[in-house]
Parts: sequence; C-alpha cells; structure tokens
Amino acid sequence: DYAAAVTALAGPGGGTEEKPVGLVYMAVARPGDTEASRHVFEGDRESIKEQTAEAALTFLWESLNK
Repeated sequence: DYAAAVTALAGPGGGTEEKPVGLVYMAVARPGDTEASRHVFEGDRESIKEQTAEAALTFLWESLNK
C-alpha cells in the first residue's frame, strides 16, 4: 500500500520570496514509513507541472524499489 502526494506553486503568479513560483513539496507513504522532499523548479507553469510530475513518479518508483 503506497500513496503519493504533491503540492506546488506553479504560477504564473502568487509567489513570494519565502514561497517562490516553482516551489514543490512531494511525499511518498509506504508501510511503516513516509518520505517527503522539497524542490524549486524553474520555468513557466507548464514546465513546472511537467517537472513536478516526472519528479513525483521518479520518487514513487524509487520508493517501490527500496
């Protein structure tokens, strides 16, 4: 039983110095453990969304193979 979660500020607006556009948090939960990571991606909204999806799937894949 695994779960993946993502929250992001993809823009184009709404960013601050503390929480810039491109800020992404993701997590993977698996039996007995939860792991989270923070990323700041660059680019426009579509690029940030694509980078987020790729990173989240990679994070999940790596968790499945531990």
